[in-house]
Amino acid sequence: MRWLAIFVLAICPFAANAGAWARGEGEVYLSFSTTGAVDGFGSEIPEMTIYGEYGLSQRFTAALDVFEGTQC
Repeated sequence: MRWLAIFVLAICPFAANAGAWARGEGEVYLSFSTTGAVDGFGSEIPEMTIYGEYGLSQRFTAALDVFEGTQC
């Protein structure tokens, strides 16, 4: 009987609703980070990331992700 309950919960679409959470209307989230990478010549290359979200409404969120540096 326990296996039947586990199977039923596993196939129900409402059992686990995964996905992104929208920001509330007018809510803001900002994140800044800096790191340093070393190139093949031993020189340090600074890298910076800026990430932000703004809640446009209860269902929609605008996001911005800016990266400055080198990507290998």
